[in-house]
Amino acid sequence: MKRENTLRYYAFVREGIDLFLQILENDFKIPIFEIESTKNKYSSDKFQTYYDDFYQELISNILEYKDEKIIFYYIKDSFGSFDWKSFEHNLIGEIIKKEYETSFMLILKKSLDLHKSKISSLITDKPLDYNLSEALQQIYFKTLYKHDEEFKAESNEVGSYKYSLQVKFNDQFSFNKLKEECSLLSNNEDKIKLIYDRVIEYRQWQLEYDEFVQIEGGGSYRPITASMYSKFETFCDLEIKRLYKHKEINDEISKTKSTISQMINNKNFNFYAYKWNSTDTDLLELVTALYKTGVFVRRDGKKLDRKQLTDFFQELLGMDIKDLDGKLTKAGNRNDKTPFLEKLAQEFRNYVAEKEKKLVSRR
Repeated sequence: MKRENTLRYYAFVREGIDLFLQILENDFKIPIFEIESTKNKYSSDKFQTYYDDFYQELISNILEYKDEKIIFYYIKDSFGSFDWKSFEHNLIGEIIKKEYETSFMLILKKSLDLHKSKISSLITDKPLDYNLSEALQQIYFKTLYKHDEEFKAESNEVGSYKYSLQVKFNDQFSFNKLKEECSLLSNNEDKIKLIYDRVIEYRQWQLEYDEFVQIEGGGSYRPITASMYSKFETFCDLEIKRLYKHKEINDEISKTKSTISQMINNKNFNFYAYKWNSTDTDLLELVTALYKTGVFVRRDGKKLDRKQLTDFFQELLGMDIKDLDGKLTKAGNRNDKTPFLEKLAQEFRNYVAEKEKKLVSRR
């Protein structure tokens, strides 16, 4: 069996993941003289080339062996050890925050996500089930239908099991294909309508091509649905719930924006009634001290960073401070590191002294 291109593709994706995580988690820096060659090595075109070579090898093996079980083990043994746990959560925010070769890291992350999806779609999530995954079954049967005349003749017999398989190889009941179609639509209402329509078409297809088979001892099942599309409706249901949730969130955001807009346009309401009457550096000195003392926290329990707190005060005061880090650095290089904070402390001491003086004079 040919596996050279498959294993090369596997190794290349693994190398890409290792490099990505080394940079992101271990502060690894690519040597300056290797940066350009590394970018070229892990370009999206290179990922596609490795995938295309693997795909041609997969087609070749399907045509040579024409055996689902052999193809199942070929894919399982080649990709089954993939561990995506360290790559499951969204890392885009961490890439941007790290500020190291950001463009390259974002492109690399996008390529790795794409090929993670491609590989995952070929591996069944049932370790004791020798059935091919939905995506791999489509490749398998389409390949035989296109290149094997005997298989094609059998498949074209109306009413045969293989004919029924061909009916759905127009991809309309592939959930991944459905998501691609949804991505072309601009609003969630249209996406939800498309999914509902596709589920109805799916049920109509079942009635016509996948009749129930009785199980000895009681019960029944649809054989083609069970082997290839057992989770289609479940995925559709979850996606509809997700889209509805997004719609609720977007509606709430729009409502909030509308309320704020009305408040700003209301002549009797001055949204920015107060302004900062000191320097940008003084505000940064204050916000940094507030951040370091931990007197502000997020209501959702997530970690608050200095930039978020600074942005909050800028938004609150209608400000846009340029070169934040540069101004903080200059402030830290002053002989008097904290003149504004010391001024605040002194003013509070003056306030207390005045209060005490007034109390004494009243006695």
